[in-house]
Amino acid sequence: MTGRWAKRVLENGISRRDFLKATGTAAVMAAAGITGCVGADQTGPTLSPTIRPTVSPVKGDMVVAVDPDPITLVDRALDAFGGLSGIISPGDRVVMKANYSFAKSVKDATCNHPDVLVRIMQHCKDAGAKEVVVIDNTLDNPTLCLERSGIQAALDKAGFKAVSPKNKNTEYTEKDMNGSKIKKVHLANVLLEADTFINIPVIKSHNMSTMTASMKNLMGVIYDRGVFHYGLDVNIAELAGFIRPDLNIADAYRVMKTGGPRGTSSSIISYPNTLIVGKDPVAVDSYSASLLDLKGGDIGHIKAAYDMGLGEYDLSKVDIIRV
Repeated sequence: MTGRWAKRVLENGISRRDFLKATGTAAVMAAAGITGCVGADQTGPTLSPTIRPTVSPVKGDMVVAVDPDPITLVDRALDAFGGLSGIISPGDRVVMKANYSFAKSVKDATCNHPDVLVRIMQHCKDAGAKEVVVIDNTLDNPTLCLERSGIQAALDKAGFKAVSPKNKNTEYTEKDMNGSKIKKVHLANVLLEADTFINIPVIKSHNMSTMTASMKNLMGVIYDRGVFHYGLDVNIAELAGFIRPDLNIADAYRVMKTGGPRGTSSSIISYPNTLIVGKDPVAVDSYSASLLDLKGGDIGHIKAAYDMGLGEYDLSKVDIIRV
């Protein structure tokens, strides 16, 4: 059964090829030599800052909340955003893309804080959702990931469940992405059944993409992500244009500033106690970059997404509500 989100975004939405044509980005990318074939640690040629797409970036306020208590943090952030009733309809099946890809403790800052994750799920139920599930195609054993992070215990206590699809033949469906390099991807079936899709990334450093936030987090809903690492920055940006969550809520309760994404014994971890809420993934990721002492415009996939018209990285142009 195809959910409302998949019908709206994947079936009725403009294709990536048509989007690039409409914005003029395809021609610019071709002229600049961007084919998505650069190395994983390279950004490839960038678009001229004087050439902008003809479509406007995603509009909408972004909320940045700070609180040492994870439950209060979620409440303050979502209340300031206006709640979730604007994106969730009664009876919806809500799918949340979490990050619990490694079998490590929440103290290591590799995964979502369990209380943050569950509290967001409770807000979804309060908004009328019939079912709320979290999903991640983990790199480590999913059972160990959920147990060691404390997420499984929190989900069990609150009556929610996690889905970690691993079988390409039975748990994924091939879809046309029409990227400059990646033409097709296998998307998790549970995502295709979603009426509402909420993206809950963890903010941390990454040894290949410099950082991971909302756009990079989307690689956890596809099966064949290995090929994305050839021309990673452009591929991440194009995936973000193909899979467009209804909302991004970046979990920066703890932030791994070095040694990501798995972390090491010498990783530097900070404690911003922060949640970033917004519909514009470029703005959310640009603010997330600041928590890593980085600038959004200097991050390859953030700049690529901006050049494709997916959002705004200049935070001076974003209406940020701070609570």
